Amino acid sequence: MRSIGTQLKDFRDEAALTIRDVEQRSGFSMAKISRIENAIRDITVEDAAILLGVYRVKGPARERVLELVRNLGQPCWWEAPADYFSQHALTLKDCEGRASMIVESSMLRIPGLFQTPDYTRALLLREGVPADRVRMLVELRLARQEVLHRPVGAPRFLAILDEAVFARQTGSPTVMAAQLRHICHLAELPHVEVRVIPFEKGQHAGTAGSYMLLDLPSRTPVVFIEFPRSSIFVHGEREAGAFQEVTATLGKVALSSADSVKFLRRLADRIGQE
Repeated sequence: MRSIGTQLKDFRDEAALTIRDVEQRSGFSMAKISRIENAIRDITVEDAAILLGVYRVKGPARERVLELVRNLGQPCWWEAPADYFSQHALTLKDCEGRASMIVESSMLRIPGLFQTPDYTRALLLREGVPADRVRMLVELRLARQEVLHRPVGAPRFLAILDEAVFARQTGSPTVMAAQLRHICHLAELPHVEVRVIPFEKGQHAGTAGSYMLLDLPSRTPVVFIEFPRSSIFVHGEREAGAFQEVTATLGKVALSSADSVKFLRRLADRIGQE
């Protein structure tokens, strides 16, 4: 519920409307609008549609919010629309675009913000995504990656990667080696940090599962967890705090940034010779 209120407030801000402006255009009281934005009261699909109309929100963004409202009765809000893969990418792209800091702890695959087109394509085909949709999804992933290359306001990005991410080859050796060199190149950006946890460190807190932690300005941090056919966003200081503690723990066992890049370059050279 908090996410829906937050998104509606963001849309209102983007439309440069005050709560009084919305009151006059929607017929809702100022108190009702405020309670919706602060997740104090429930919101119906009809109310959400009216507000989205006032804010002139259309297309996928509008459908995304309405889908969330429809799922409010679930134990936790989640996404599994018919067009899951593209809706998932658009939702995540929106969150990443607003974040000031992104932490991604990945245990089994290269983070989406790091993936080369060839790696993404091989990954999607391996996961059974229809070939006629792979091109569109590769383009969506590339669009997400633009956030790291913004000339102003790019978020800090910390990627914590278990060595298992690289142990399972995705695509050909050429694709995998190019992917590793691409990560090393991105690690040269001043706002990007890569930390690798080698197998020699043994069991660690990250093996419980991958996650993404996003710090949003003036908002509660958001934790994103992905499943094969759905995704979940977790909100709240306590919930985010638990993942912040895991991140701190992983930082103690991971290689330094410089050593992680050296590790990846050696691995890329070895794979490239196969």
